[in-house]
Amino acid sequence: MKGTRDRVFYFMIAGFLILQMAFCAYWGVRKCNFHVDEYFTYGLANNRGAIHPVLEDGTVYSGDDIFLEYLAPDDSECFDYSIIRENISQDAHPPLYYTLIHTICSFFPDSYSKWEGLILNFLLLLLIDGLVYFLANCLLHNRKMALVLTAAYGFCALCVSMVLFIRMYTLMTVFTLAVTLLFTFYYKKKKDIRFWAGLFFLAVGGTMTQYYFLIYLFFLCLVYGILMLMEKNWKDVAAYIGTLALAGIACVLIWPAMLTHILGDASSERGAQAFENAKNLPDLWPHIKSYFNIINGELFGGCLPVLLVLLVIAVIAARRMKRGRRKDFRAVTLLCLPGACYCLVIAAIAPYQYDRYIMAVGPILFLGVLCMLFQAARQAVRDPFIKSAAAYVILAAVVILSWRSVGWKPEYIMENTKDRLEIAEEYAEESVIFVYGYSWTVLENIRELQQYQDFTFVKPQDLAALLEERQEDSYVLYCISGLDFNEVSSAIMARDSGTEIEKLYTRNHQAYADIYYVSRQAVSSE
Repeated sequence: MKGTRDRVFYFMIAGFLILQMAFCAYWGVRKCNFHVDEYFTYGLANNRGAIHPVLEDGTVYSGDDIFLEYLAPDDSECFDYSIIRENISQDAHPPLYYTLIHTICSFFPDSYSKWEGLILNFLLLLLIDGLVYFLANCLLHNRKMALVLTAAYGFCALCVSMVLFIRMYTLMTVFTLAVTLLFTFYYKKKKDIRFWAGLFFLAVGGTMTQYYFLIYLFFLCLVYGILMLMEKNWKDVAAYIGTLALAGIACVLIWPAMLTHILGDASSERGAQAFENAKNLPDLWPHIKSYFNIINGELFGGCLPVLLVLLVIAVIAARRMKRGRRKDFRAVTLLCLPGACYCLVIAAIAPYQYDRYIMAVGPILFLGVLCMLFQAARQAVRDPFIKSAAAYVILAAVVILSWRSVGWKPEYIMENTKDRLEIAEEYAEESVIFVYGYSWTVLENIRELQQYQDFTFVKPQDLAALLEERQEDSYVLYCISGLDFNEVSSAIMARDSGTEIEKLYTRNHQAYADIYYVSRQAVSSE
């Protein structure tokens, strides 16, 4: 019987993984464009000589060649990791994820595809599944419920959005979960060489993936460090401090630029910006509310307040009945503290209130809240059928409602850019004049630019001379945000006061340019 149950359980695991990969692949096919940060992922991993595209103003481009130079390695650049060191030292991120991306892209020189990044994230998702399962099993000591929790997190909107976003946050989640599992597994156990080695390598790996990992690691180590002090195990305390110090030294030796990136100077805008944001305490509460709404919606389907109320009721009932193991419940409680503190710090320092910055602690918060609830309910409710049925209903509701919170589509499939792609198809016979200030803002419009007959980049001050040289009767105009459109339109009208300018597209929070159709002939308002 035990062998049969094991085989059924393994079939359940295989079925879950197959369904999850198929589900993610479906949304991967639906991903119709790149976020500008995803273009940066490819460019920083593969382009030699500049962290932004190098554009020659006034040159007429067509197709994809100019962007291939930035986004894909050529034959001479494949497996050349000096590219990453040169580029990332000028950026504000550590190099590990870019190293993996460059390795994959090196097998496909002179081309780039969303699948190069997505396949990497799909493989990382399999690691996340395993880590979530083992962490849940450590907390609940119930492999069936651990698998159900793993499946619930694996299908929630925040997890799928994370996997579809070709940035370092999926890899950061692997390290966040791994170091949390390490501490959870060794909770109340004697620390051995495997613990110290694991802590060292995970601390280095996570730091080399995303500097925000250090915030989570700090709070995680603080919580368990206090426990060590309370136990007065001074040998472990010394080894603990020594291991973390060695990890910090190793990180600086591997990546000296991290000190500049984190502390901030004139070349590290994000580091300085984080410190500046931390000073603006009056803005903290709105930021906290924004992140709470993200967590509540994309992770818990809007059910977090209800779950917390149920948790309080279950805890009170369990205490009155004086049943269950307090050690297990305390371990789950400790799980939530570092994740919650991480979110508070991110709310204070992150440049924007986006879900990407809290993705790495998503499974921690998910397991923390739900495992505490299920632990308390297991102690308070006697009937096993009621406990199991209630858990399945809650998890199903959380997953389904998480998708409702994002409009039944994950983030980062970029379907909101279809309007621009449709405009490009409609005006495919036209040329584009792209007025810009900084070359990186051009990246967000790559897909539609490829659809036009050709495109030319120009600074606002050079627009009048370019128009005089080209003498075109009609063209599509891209005007990047932040520019004075009155200056741009004046340069157009100076050539011919009878020119009509029709707005085709107004930028939104994921578009950097307004799009216009410019013609000497009158344009119908329809």
